[in-house]
Amino acid sequence: MISIITDPAIGGSFLSWTIHYLSGHTQYYHHKLGWCDLPKNPLTEINAHKFNPNQILQIRSEPLKITTFISKLLGVPKDYQIVYFHNDFPHESVINTLAMENLGEQVILVTIPKSHHHYQTKFAKRSYANTISGTSEYYGSWEEQHQDFLNYFFSEAQQKWNLSDTKEVWTHREFLALNCRPYKTIKITELFDCQQPHLYLDARDVWTGLDFAINDIFCYIDRKIDQSRWDSWLEIYHQWRANHYDRIRFGWYFDEILNKILTGQNMSLERFNLDIIREAAIQHVLIFQYGLNLKTFGVDKFLNTQQLHALLEPNIYHDIGEYNYDIIDQRFPRS
Repeated sequence: MISIITDPAIGGSFLSWTIHYLSGHTQYYHHKLGWCDLPKNPLTEINAHKFNPNQILQIRSEPLKITTFISKLLGVPKDYQIVYFHNDFPHESVINTLAMENLGEQVILVTIPKSHHHYQTKFAKRSYANTISGTSEYYGSWEEQHQDFLNYFFSEAQQKWNLSDTKEVWTHREFLALNCRPYKTIKITELFDCQQPHLYLDARDVWTGLDFAINDIFCYIDRKIDQSRWDSWLEIYHQWRANHYDRIRFGWYFDEILNKILTGQNMSLERFNLDIIREAAIQHVLIFQYGLNLKTFGVDKFLNTQQLHALLEPNIYHDIGEYNYDIIDQRFPRS
């Protein structure tokens, strides 16, 4: 059995589909749906979710059925035994443990390196999630998903800031800068014993160079690529790759953006598609790493590093010690 294990929402669905497609499959086995036609193109506007992988998180409400899930896959021909798992909130200890115990012989591990924290730093996420309440309902907009996150984790803090009574973007931005944690990410390597045999893939290699790395993958799983499908796959991969560029680029340039703000050098920020989450991440680093803040009253948008340099001031308004930097871990303690 091939197990693809990843950090959350970084491309496991596309990689699962790719292995099926380049193996020459026209069908694949799904643990709930049985044999299904393999889509010729899995892409939506933001991800590859027209393909429905065998994902353990799909049975998160019934974790003890994971063993049944695995048994079903092991009952089909070996070439079709592909399972995909990424960890989510740390409190899902039963699912995490069972998933790690049932990985099979061939494990492909895909993770974002520590040097590229800001891939997930964006208001629009990689996919609409289930509501935090744990029901099967999905959010209907990024605004709804974002606000539910704030209501769940920071309800008291929002009340102190009277956020429900103000529409000022600079107030919301500073609240996010103080309360959210751009460097606190969920990693699959927190669960997986890297001493076990596996194929390690830097997520950036999947996002930008899978047309080269796919040869390593097929060598590892001892399969041959169906060359008759290569050109069509490559065209689809280039479309999928384009969905990641904006996120990758922001991570590439983040440190230099901070450097130019601190030194007063000139750089336009308009090409980086800054939203309130990205602007808050910049302000967060200034506050927590440099003891500085921005005089942003009346500033709707971050446009230029010199603009922000002129707004720098010592952080004299916030005692950062009063902000509970581990509030999510308190709500969902690690096992």
